[in-house]
Amino acid sequence: MVLRDYQLKSIREIEDAWCECRSVFLQMPTGTGKTIVFLDIAKKFIEQQKPVLIIAHKEEIIQQIVERLRKYEVEPGIIKAGYFEHRERPIQVASIQTLSRRDHPPADLIIIDEAHHAVANTYRNLWDIYPDEATKILGVSATPIRLNGEGFDDLFDNLVVSPSLKWFIQNNYLARIKYMSTSMPDLHSVSIRGGDYAEEELVPVMENEIIMADLIDSYKKHAIRKKTIVFATSIDHSRRIVERYKSEGFNAEHIDGTYDYYRRKDIISRFKSGEIAILSNVRIIDEGFDLPDCDVVQLARPTKSLVLYLQQIGRCMRPSPNKEFGLILDNAGLWREHGLPSVERKWTLRGIERKLNR
Repeated sequence: MVLRDYQLKSIREIEDAWCECRSVFLQMPTGTGKTIVFLDIAKKFIEQQKPVLIIAHKEEIIQQIVERLRKYEVEPGIIKAGYFEHRERPIQVASIQTLSRRDHPPADLIIIDEAHHAVANTYRNLWDIYPDEATKILGVSATPIRLNGEGFDDLFDNLVVSPSLKWFIQNNYLARIKYMSTSMPDLHSVSIRGGDYAEEELVPVMENEIIMADLIDSYKKHAIRKKTIVFATSIDHSRRIVERYKSEGFNAEHIDGTYDYYRRKDIISRFKSGEIAILSNVRIIDEGFDLPDCDVVQLARPTKSLVLYLQQIGRCMRPSPNKEFGLILDNAGLWREHGLPSVERKWTLRGIERKLNR
């Protein structure tokens, strides 16, 4: 089966599920074409004169969706602060934050991208704002669980599940993975708050001199001259990582959510072009970031969240012509918490039922 055949199969399964229920959650690993799938479905709706609303939570994801739609020769409206609205257009792409403060457009199809975020009332209210059972809802994500590990059986009626990550790798749709554990931080004294490690206690652990030095040493030994994304624990931690890399003569840059969109766009553009070799971030590049030639992910943020772990490692799993494998440098001991990427996970609407082949 070629990847396009798999994507078409997923579309048929979603449409079959809609015959019996209203809301469907699609699980597809990062890099296997979930955006293509939901835009193909959206195009079918507008060809039948049925309006579509696509919802995302980050500017980068919104822009990526808009650019993909333009390749379909579809010009969407954008509902987001700072943009002039065109409500007459058949597809609207909306920021969930802005949409919650404005009138909702008509929609026969609602698509929620990165739907593992669909826990806040701003998302839950959609079911009440669009009560008509004829309005179909599609959530899409590589990880159909909440950040705390719970499922979505309270919101979605059906789950369409892809083959395993291992299957996509074995069939050359995703890059092979080389996983290296480079540090094992001692987290026993770090409190758990809101289901994850308390950041203010985690930062000094991860800024331990031995662990910080190992970040640089592991890059020098295994990843030098490879395009690398670093996931840090906090903004200050990320900046210190960049300082360490720069002191060793490497072209590194920091990015975080306090930067405005255009500054983030400029930094990411320079990273894509190769001007920046190492990009350290805090919760910016874990989702909606399409860069197939990213070779390396360096994990410097321990987390209890399987969602966050899988989203991060997915950044280096897209295949590209010159990529022999995606390299994961685990400086946070995350394999111990969540298992290796190749673990077979059985997804259900209640969460993960079991793990196999750990």
